[in-house]
Amino acid sequence: MEGVSQQAIDLFWLRYGKDNSFPRSIERLVALALPLTIIRLSLLSMRAVENWLRQRGVPFRFNCQSRTIRGCLVAFAGRGLIFIDDADSEDEQRFTAAHEIAHFLVDYWLPREKAIQKFGPSIADVMDGLRGPTPSERFGAILVNTRIGIYSDLMARNEDEPHNMDVWQIEDRADSIALELLAPQHAVLSTMNIAPLGSFSQRVEAVDRTLRVGFGLPASVSGSYSRFLLRSIGRGPSWMESLGFG
Repeated sequence: MEGVSQQAIDLFWLRYGKDNSFPRSIERLVALALPLTIIRLSLLSMRAVENWLRQRGVPFRFNCQSRTIRGCLVAFAGRGLIFIDDADSEDEQRFTAAHEIAHFLVDYWLPREKAIQKFGPSIADVMDGLRGPTPSERFGAILVNTRIGIYSDLMARNEDEPHNMDVWQIEDRADSIALELLAPQHAVLSTMNIAPLGSFSQRVEAVDRTLRVGFGLPASVSGSYSRFLLRSIGRGPSWMESLGFG
C-alpha cells in the first residue's frame, strides 16, 4: 500500500487502539477514533445533503447538478459529517462509511495536520476560509493543493461527466483504505485454509464467503477483493485457467 494510505491507516489505529473483532462496527470506529458523525438519510442525494445542512444553518452548495449518491463527506474546522443512504444494506452502509473515513483521513485530515505542523495552529483559519494567507503561507507547498473552506469529497461533478484519471485514483485509494480498515489482508488470510482448494474459482468462492460472512463486506466489493488477496499471495489462476481452461 502506498505511503499516504499506510500513513492514514496507521494514524487511525493509533487513535483508535487495537480491535480484532469482525465484522467491525463503523459507529464504534468513528466514535472512538475520529471527529466524525454519521448521518443516515432516506433516498440520499446531493440535494438532500444540502437541505439537511441548510436546515441547520449551513448554506452549503455542491455547485453542480444533484444526483443520487450512496454516501459523501462534508468537513469543516477539523470535523466532518458522513452521509449514508439508509436504504442500503448494513454491509453496503459499512463499506460506504469506511470509504468516506478514508477520504476524511487522506484528503482532509492529514493535509490539515501537516499544514498545522508546518505553520502553527493559526493556519487553520486560512484552511477554514476565515482569513487570507500571509505571503509566507501563500507560497507554502502544503497549501498549494489544499481546499479552502468546507470540504466535500469529489462530489462537484455532473452525473454524465466522465471520471478523469485523478478522480479514479483517489477513489481507488479510498476503497483500498476502506478494505484495510474493515478486512485487513492478514486477518482475512489467517482465518482461512485455502491450500486444499483446487481451482481458482473455488478459492475465490471460499475467500468471498469469508469476506461477506466473517467481515461484513458487501458483495459489490467482496469478489474483486477476493481475487486481489489470492493473487497477492501467489494463489491466483494457473496459466491454464488464465487461458480459459480448467
